[in-house]
Amino acid sequence: MVQMVEDIVNVIGDSLDACLYSRYLASKPNISRIDHYTTGEYGGFYFDQIKDSAYCVLFLTDPQLSKITDFLPNLQTIQVEEHYLKAQIKKMKFSSPYDEYVTFPINRSSFELDMDYADNILKTYTYDEFIAEYREHKNITKLMKCIFSENFYMNLIKKIGCNQWNTNQSQLDAGRLYGMLQLGQLSSETPFKYHYPVNGISSLCRELLNHPKIKIHTANRKTIKAETKAQTNKITYLFEYIDYYMDFMFGGFEYVVGHTDVHSKSISEYKYFRVLTPFDKKYYSYFGVDATSYKAWNETSLITSHDFKRQLLIPTQANYRRMNDYRKISQVNRNFKVLV
Repeated sequence: MVQMVEDIVNVIGDSLDACLYSRYLASKPNISRIDHYTTGEYGGFYFDQIKDSAYCVLFLTDPQLSKITDFLPNLQTIQVEEHYLKAQIKKMKFSSPYDEYVTFPINRSSFELDMDYADNILKTYTYDEFIAEYREHKNITKLMKCIFSENFYMNLIKKIGCNQWNTNQSQLDAGRLYGMLQLGQLSSETPFKYHYPVNGISSLCRELLNHPKIKIHTANRKTIKAETKAQTNKITYLFEYIDYYMDFMFGGFEYVVGHTDVHSKSISEYKYFRVLTPFDKKYYSYFGVDATSYKAWNETSLITSHDFKRQLLIPTQANYRRMNDYRKISQVNRNFKVLV
C-alpha cells in the first residue's frame, strides 16, 4: 500500500478559484507545501485586457471579494456599478417611460416604480424551494413563469444565459440558473455591485500564489497531467478540465471558447460597465472597459488535444450529470479530489 504524504498536496488550475484554494491551503498549519500546477494562463477563460484578446473580463461579486481580501487585505479594485440588461421595453407594459436598459441582475432596485416590480415579479423562492419545485415538474419554463410575468419572462429573462453559454435555459442546470439570475435576491432593494482588480485577474492570481508554502510548476497540460498522475502518494485537487485529466472515462464535457472584438468607442459617459443583449441575432453580449464597447460571443467546443484553448465548462444538466460521475470516483480515491 502506498504511504500517503499528508502535508504536501497538489493543486491543478489556472483559474482564480484554483489560485484562491492554494492560498487557503497555505493558511492551514497542517500543510507544509502546496505544489501548484498551471499553464501560466492565470485567470483561465477570463483575461485582464479585452483588447487583442479573445477572452472575457471577470467581475467579482461582494462574497468573492470578501474571500480574497481575507488573504490580500490591501487589494485595490474598481467598483462596477453600471450593469444593465438590454430589454424590449415596449413589449413589457411598464408604467414608467423607461429607456431600453434595466439594471441586472433583477431585484427591486431594477425598477423605477414599485408597481412595475409588483407587476413583473410574481413570486420568490429560496434555493431549496426552487430546486424542489424543479425536481417535481422538470419544466424550467413553467417554473420561471411562476416567478416572472409572462411578458417579462418571454421578452427579457428567457434569453439570459444564451449569449454566455451558447445554449438555451432549458438545458442549464437548475441550481446554476438560480445563481446566475440571482433569484435569491429578487426581493432586495440593494443594487448589485461588482468589482474588478485594478491590476487585472492574472496579477491577482500571482499575488495569491505569492506565499512561501506555495511552489509554482508551469508546464503544458500534457506534462501537468503526466506528472501529477504519477504522484500516487499525494492528494491532487482538480479545478479544470476534469474529463481530460481522467482520460474521458465518462465522456467529454461541452465547453465554450470566447471571442471579442471592438464594437464602439462612443460611450465615454461610462467608464466601467457591462451590458448583456440577449436579443441580437447571435446573442452577443456587449460590455465596456475604459469607454470602449466590446462585443463578445462564445462558441461550443470539445477538448480534442493536449493544446486546447482556454475553455469554460457549460453548466448544462448533461455536463453536471457527468461531473457527478467523476466526483463519485473522487470521493473514494485518495489521490485526487474534484473541486469544480
